Amino acid sequence: MLRCILLPAFMFLSILAQCQELSLRKGFSHFHRITAVMAYDFIPAAEGIDTQTGMYVVPVWGLGYDYWLTPHFALGLHGDMAIQKYEVRFEEKVITRSHPIKISLAGMYKISKHWVVFAGGGREYEKSIDFWVVAFGAEYNIEIDRTWEVNFNLAYTGKLGAYDSALFGIGFSKKLGERDE
Repeated sequence: MLRCILLPAFMFLSILAQCQELSLRKGFSHFHRITAVMAYDFIPAAEGIDTQTGMYVVPVWGLGYDYWLTPHFALGLHGDMAIQKYEVRFEEKVITRSHPIKISLAGMYKISKHWVVFAGGGREYEKSIDFWVVAFGAEYNIEIDRTWEVNFNLAYTGKLGAYDSALFGIGFSKKLGERDE
């Protein structure tokens, strides 16, 4: 499991180092952004616990790091953890998902002053079974001042070969370093 975490982290840091060198040569100003997210994950395939059936709603805490290579393009390393147990049907049996942690790499593109779209993939870790995931979505950003943002997130996550979920949340971001306006 440690290899599964260290390899993507090493690849991410290698890409960042090369992109930083490229940005210095081309004169881009870059910046970093750290985001804390509070969200709800809607899981239609969940069996539910505590008498909730049908679509199950799970609270999620997340943390993200984004490196903005240009004013419009960024690479992000995002992680989140469900803070409640739930059950899903997988391969003819019901499995309990107990606080799964998802780590993913994402490419992000700023399409307007406030809107950012993203897509990426990674791995969801949980003690009973792990899943590869793909995710895409959008966020709407509102600048509080030059270094702080509030963002509203909407994302789709597919656990490959298992089940899907949709996430809606609010994030608070701190920008660090130089950037173009």
